[in-house]
Amino acid sequence: MDFQKLIADLPNQCWQRQWESGTRKNRRYWDHICLSEHGRRILKRCPAATGGYQLLRQQALAEGIAASDQYDLVVSCVAYDSRNKALIGCLRKTGIDDFPAGWGSLFTGRASFAAFTHQQWVAWVNQHDHEGRWTHWGTYVSERYGYGKS
Repeated sequence: MDFQKLIADLPNQCWQRQWESGTRKNRRYWDHICLSEHGRRILKRCPAATGGYQLLRQQALAEGIAASDQYDLVVSCVAYDSRNKALIGCLRKTGIDDFPAGWGSLFTGRASFAAFTHQQWVAWVNQHDHEGRWTHWGTYVSERYGYGKS
């Protein structure tokens, strides 16, 4: 929970590096992630110790893929419902109030980070469906999930 202590001595402080249970041995996510100066300054806790474990794993995977040089563009991406305030604020204890806006600036690696809402995706599909192929789908998801309603 003390990020400065953790980052100063990852091999001895990171629980993921020490974990030796079954097939889950020595997860080296931090070996693939490079923190920005902003990230070093803003983080109060390790994101994996609170609500950001999956985001950290995903970012490490994206950086590992980018390091393979097999792709020109690698993006770690999250699609989420804009009404999910718990998810949006899941990193508040780490120093990030809004994960979609704050996550990408934590790193300086080759992989980008993007986030968009389900509502934005449905609106984009509806706006660009000039031939009407997705009209029924757009209506269904809008009605099913209440997109476009206050």
